[in-house]
Amino acid sequence: MTYADGFRDGPYREWYKDGTLSAEGVMRRGFVSGEFNRWHRTVSWPSE
Repeated sequence: MTYADGFRDGPYREWYKDGTLSAEGVMRRGFVSGEFNRWHRTVSWPSE
């Protein structure tokens, strides 16, 4: 992540602790610009 005038600016990526990508997009002056994707983890429950 890069910053311009103290604001997030440029390509943005965020990961879960296990290294799986959780968000990706572009930020301009601290705001989302264009397409921004966020992925949620799939929870698997133990079978009975």
